[in-house]
Amino acid sequence: MFIRSVLCCSALFFSAVLSAAVPDTAGWLQPRGRGWHLTLESAQEAAAQSGKQIYVLFTGSDWCGFCIKLQKDVLKTSRFRSYARKNLELVYVDFPKKKKMPDAQRQYNSTLRSRLGGGGGVPSALILDSKGSVQGKITGYRPLPQYMTALRNPDPAPPARSLPRAKSPARSAVPAAPASAAPAVPEGWGTSLEKALAAAGKSGKKVLVLHTGSDWCPPCKRLGREALSSDGFKTFAAQNLELVFLDSPRRKPISSEQRAYNRKTVQALQMGGGVPSIAILDAGGKVTARTRGYRNLRSFMDFLQKEAGRDR
Repeated sequence: MFIRSVLCCSALFFSAVLSAAVPDTAGWLQPRGRGWHLTLESAQEAAAQSGKQIYVLFTGSDWCGFCIKLQKDVLKTSRFRSYARKNLELVYVDFPKKKKMPDAQRQYNSTLRSRLGGGGGVPSALILDSKGSVQGKITGYRPLPQYMTALRNPDPAPPARSLPRAKSPARSAVPAAPASAAPAVPEGWGTSLEKALAAAGKSGKKVLVLHTGSDWCPPCKRLGREALSSDGFKTFAAQNLELVFLDSPRRKPISSEQRAYNRKTVQALQMGGGVPSIAILDAGGKVTARTRGYRNLRSFMDFLQKEAGRDR
């Protein structure tokens, strides 16, 4: 599962938004329409760049009649979608009773509702500013005209407060990796640059750092499928590379510590500006080469042989 061409979105293989289509009520799995985040952290990261407000929806997609009616009468309309595209980052917090949901997502949703004080029933929504401060709430079902008015002027949410943010690692050229809760990655990849550099110091290999968007970026997925999953790459990497996987998923759960670490490391290595992005480092932590966007297998392997091959 990986990536392709350059996208101006500034996070091996996770199997967990901006156009604002509504989640499919026919089955949970994940919201199938584009535009919805499954974690608040992902929405906050996007809002920090876009300056949009954050709309957090609490719903019961398979049992709550008013939730289903809200989706049909409001959230699926072109009027709501148009407004959301321009003004909102959308977060979908579902509490189904019959549909299957990953345990990690169910636990995350319950924790998020407790953090935000969203336990007053469904459907309900909170409006947050781009920094994560609660600005207002919308409770229950409302017809489209009234709901659109409420989006612009939500009811007060007592008391408005700033949400807990992930603790930032100690400042350094590269932040310290979180001790636990690292995302699942493909075999042979790690999530800590420090560990990769330590290993490179002993093995004499280079370090390859990949910044990807594993669950939303088509060029990333294509790069992973056509190049990073190939036998040729795996053989080359085993002989020449220590691998670091920095993911920025939009839907898959990822710990706030790992997300913060990935973001800080990407900034420290100057890998922003789009995914997929790759940096090659020597054992001392110096970036010796970079590439961004999708490459086919031949082009990718030519780049690696030139920049990281031991016989170069």
